[in-house]
Amino acid sequence: MHLAFLTPEYPNPKRPEGGLGNYIRKISLELIQRGHRVTIFVLGSKQADVLDQGIELHYIKQARFHWRFHRIKFLRTWLELIQQLSDAKRLKKRVLRTDGTKIDLLQTPNYKTPGIFLCHNKIFPVVCRCSSYQPLLRSANGHQRSLSEAIGDWLEARQLIEADAVFSPSEFIAGVYERFEGVKTVLIRTPVDIAPVEQDTLVYKQHLEGK
Repeated sequence: MHLAFLTPEYPNPKRPEGGLGNYIRKISLELIQRGHRVTIFVLGSKQADVLDQGIELHYIKQARFHWRFHRIKFLRTWLELIQQLSDAKRLKKRVLRTDGTKIDLLQTPNYKTPGIFLCHNKIFPVVCRCSSYQPLLRSANGHQRSLSEAIGDWLEARQLIEADAVFSPSEFIAGVYERFEGVKTVLIRTPVDIAPVEQDTLVYKQHLEGK
């Protein structure tokens, strides 16, 4: 099968962190070992096509607004929403012109709705993975959401509703979406990485020893 992923992040030597990016890379390497073709579409600062141990990476340049606009408080959240929708449009355009074997299945994260315009594309099914819920996070931080953030939350819920299937690695998050959005979410736990880890204690000795 030809499997594809959308993601706003992917680990690299300069930025190896990121739970979503690392999950996608680990799963992709496992899928390749099982004979599948994997293509990942990543939002980034520039256009590029890269091969990572058999994983086909396509970087799509994100929409950017001049930093001065982001300093205007009432514009900031609206610019984030506009960028989110523009990025989703760019991803759709790039995914639909993929060369070679057609995509059999595409997975998108719920966060920032990168797959909102690919639902009902009539070429391949879209599966949405839910690992967070923005209204809950804002509530925990005591943040009252703006109108643009409310629209973003609505778009996130619409992507779930329009997707062909929805799953979550978290029983808690699955319950939250079913309770607040009425979306039935299948629980699929992420496989545990059982590879041995060598603990590097140097950072603790340098900065925390004796404290």
